[in-house]
Amino acid sequence: MTALLGLLRKEAYHILRDRRTLTVLLLLPVIQVIIFGYAIRTDVENVRMVIVDPSPDHLTTEMRNRLSAGRVFRIVAVVPRTAPLEEFFQTGRAQAALVFEPRFAERRRVLLITDATEPNTAATIQAYVFNVLREKGLPNGVLQIVPQARLRFNPTAESKNLFVPGLMTFVLTIISS
Repeated sequence: MTALLGLLRKEAYHILRDRRTLTVLLLLPVIQVIIFGYAIRTDVENVRMVIVDPSPDHLTTEMRNRLSAGRVFRIVAVVPRTAPLEEFFQTGRAQAALVFEPRFAERRRVLLITDATEPNTAATIQAYVFNVLREKGLPNGVLQIVPQARLRFNPTAESKNLFVPGLMTFVLTIISS
């Protein structure tokens, strides 16, 4: 224990004597916390959404209005078929798609498709949509939500495709400090 205390004392003297080391030890973590505080955001705003509404009626219109009423969703297109969805996701013009089943007022079934290139954001988007659709105001019955997971990025679900880019950034940050 005395050897450890001696080592700590020696390092403390060295750090206090060398101003550059003291600056790196004190200033760099503060700068990183400030940068990460602004860079790492979990807020979900202006989600680009495509609505597939094959047979528009008063209920689907009400749902679209409810989704676009806040700052969370921005409806970029309303289409009658699911065919153009792939292009919307491939070009990045959509982060989510809400597919109303034909004769929605009778069946009350809806499919939600999210872009999962950022899995946490996709899960947050799903939670927002489910909450908006489940909240009060749905007349005559219960809405049936059919969740389906479709992996468009990393379809093999290999963890290296998610962890390696983040690990590279982490290692470069540690090396630079």
